[in-house]
Amino acid sequence: MSIDDMHRPTTDFREHLEWEVVSAFRRQQRLNARHHAQLSRWLRAAAIVIVSVAIGASATLASAQIRQDARRDSLIDAAAADYTLAALRLQIARVTESLTQDLGRSPTVTDLIRPTMSYNLRR
Repeated sequence: MSIDDMHRPTTDFREHLEWEVVSAFRRQQRLNARHHAQLSRWLRAAAIVIVSVAIGASATLASAQIRQDARRDSLIDAAAADYTLAALRLQIARVTESLTQDLGRSPTVTDLIRPTMSYNLRR
């Protein structure tokens, strides 16, 4: 037995080493597959969370915009009512002034109502 023969691996050693290498390779492949599957599950879950947050945010913004539009419409209606009320007060003031000039005295409620009644009858 020479030194070269002593360092030369036996057939059993080679087979066992080959089996260890193949086993380690397969084990690593399974771990990589599990890791990949777990990573893809986490990525899917993260995508679902992000989409859910985006949908919730857009729904919240839409709701706020609807409320703001309703508030604006309410303010416009209130302004229109104020305008109508001011126009009626101006009309009453003009009628009161013309009656004061015609009668030479401050008009009574009956004096104020009579022109309106005659206007309604003419219509």
